[in-house]
Amino acid sequence: MPNMTRRRFLGLTSAAAVSTVLAGASGVTLYALARTLSGGDGQPKPAVLSPTASVPATGTPFRPSSAVAFTVQAGHGWTGTNNAAGDLNFRGDFHQGDQSIKVVTGGGGEKSPAYVTSPRVDPVDLRSTMMRVWLKVDPATVENLNLVRFYVGGGATPFSFFANGLIVNPGVDGNTAVVQPGEWIGLTISPASLTDRTQKVDWSSIQDFRLRVEDKGVKGQGAAVYLGGIELIDNDPGYPHGVVTITFDDGYASAFTQGKPPMDRYGFPGTVYVIHDVIDYNPYLSLAQLGTLHDRGWDLAPHADKVVNHNHGFDTLDPAVAAADLRDEIAWLESLGYGRSRHWAYPKGLFDAHLINLAKPLVSASRTAHFRTVETLPVADPYRLLCIQPKTVTPNTQPATLEWYADQVYDYGGWLIVMFHNLVAAPTLPTEFSIAEFNTFVDYLSTKGIPVKTMSSVLGAEPHSMLNTTRRR
Repeated sequence: MPNMTRRRFLGLTSAAAVSTVLAGASGVTLYALARTLSGGDGQPKPAVLSPTASVPATGTPFRPSSAVAFTVQAGHGWTGTNNAAGDLNFRGDFHQGDQSIKVVTGGGGEKSPAYVTSPRVDPVDLRSTMMRVWLKVDPATVENLNLVRFYVGGGATPFSFFANGLIVNPGVDGNTAVVQPGEWIGLTISPASLTDRTQKVDWSSIQDFRLRVEDKGVKGQGAAVYLGGIELIDNDPGYPHGVVTITFDDGYASAFTQGKPPMDRYGFPGTVYVIHDVIDYNPYLSLAQLGTLHDRGWDLAPHADKVVNHNHGFDTLDPAVAAADLRDEIAWLESLGYGRSRHWAYPKGLFDAHLINLAKPLVSASRTAHFRTVETLPVADPYRLLCIQPKTVTPNTQPATLEWYADQVYDYGGWLIVMFHNLVAAPTLPTEFSIAEFNTFVDYLSTKGIPVKTMSSVLGAEPHSMLNTTRRR
């Protein structure tokens, strides 16, 4: 349905009128306002927001963009399946408005799933749009939670075609998880995030949405997740066919000896997250190699100053020790003439809310080791940047899959951040990746024509105005 039709539904006739009505409207009043303008009939229709509207209740604005809100306030029309213990109008915890949808599994002893499903909406085109899904995992039952999946669908009847993706898996992700218990977080989801699909998905005509929550199958131990709403936001037009960033963690010399030559063929720069302690020790980079990479336009960024701190994981360190280590690493790289880095990678990919807050005064972005999906542009949260971690030994991400992700960002936009460690001829460890397969991937990126940029290059162009403002209750 064209935007003008939606504006008429709201009782408005122009974008200016939308801006006038919504100017200054907070997230707390937004949904009630939309219901009032629609005649208050409670019908579950999307509402067009002004490109300049400030949506979250915290007051943090989106990047200027058209956005559609799918309300979970009174009269939302969502229905539950196996959700008898949940509440479709839960007023005890919410992100916006005065309620959320509480999804609770039955704890029946067989990995009991519970679902909530939206009413059908007017067709949504996800080819140039991302979804922002507000979720909160109940900290009291997180030990019982197995996974959370998000579905979209469409067709002649609901979910005639569909796609879904795994968005929460606490048993596997642990402290690498982007969604951590006890906080409201806005996950941005694109077609590239929804990897399980029927044979053909019409991304231009999505009408159905579903959240599926599954517990671990221990009788009497259900799990709870809260849904706070869904928003649609335009992709960043700066990269209409996406962008790829190739990163190397820990500073292995193979980034220089094996990674740089094939990337040099196409003028691709890389990003190295460096551990100060290991430089000039085999099998890591030398200072001379670092200098050459910098001169060739590579990004050299902090990972850790002391290897012992890296190996512990900064989430386990005393906050003063962690902060001092990051400050020292930034200062060391700056002393070498590489400038002050604006970003870093969490050591071992482990982080929590305390580490995020510790990093904010020192850097403006942090890359995780969350290997579930690609990042969106605009990013959801610069302190939880998503990446894909390829592993040759445990074959969950092979070169063909990396190519698949490259195809997705080319077709639908987004930011494919790939995390490598050590490139070797015959991998035997999860942190090792085949030299031959790395060459195959780099060649594919060139053939496809996707831009390859450093982290700093993409972050420098990214306005960072669409942030995940999280609130604890």
